[in-house]
Amino acid sequence: MQIRDQLKVQDQVLNRTRTQLKTQEQAQARTRDQQKVQEQLLTRTRDQLKIQDQLQTQVRDQLKAQDQTRTQARDQLQAQDQIHAQTLEQLKAQEQVQTQTLDQLKTQDQIQTKTRDQLKTQEQVELKTRDQLKAL
Repeated sequence: MQIRDQLKVQDQVLNRTRTQLKTQEQAQARTRDQQKVQEQLLTRTRDQLKIQDQLQTQVRDQLKAQDQTRTQARDQLQAQDQIHAQTLEQLKAQEQVQTQTLDQLKTQDQIQTKTRDQLKTQEQVELKTRDQLKAL
């Protein structure tokens, strides 16, 4: 009777472990989706930086050609430089978030691997216990 009770407990533990593993896999999938969104944001930000670089080049060319509007063009260039610097800071922050997300994914992969190993061990114990029951 005790062995059957132990088997029931082991089955319950296995079921909980499987549920936890599914939950971890779902969380990992959500994290991967978030990472994809962050990568898309990084791509958009890089594209914006390229456009801003092109705009800065055009403004610089206009400064050379238009002496009368030189003061206004310098003001525009300074504003664009500030936006460019802010965008670079945003890009750095997004890259840090992406690095943290990758680290979290690695940690989740390690946890998932350990959980699978524990599940295999528990299943082996259950098989041995069942074999012992059959032998009785």
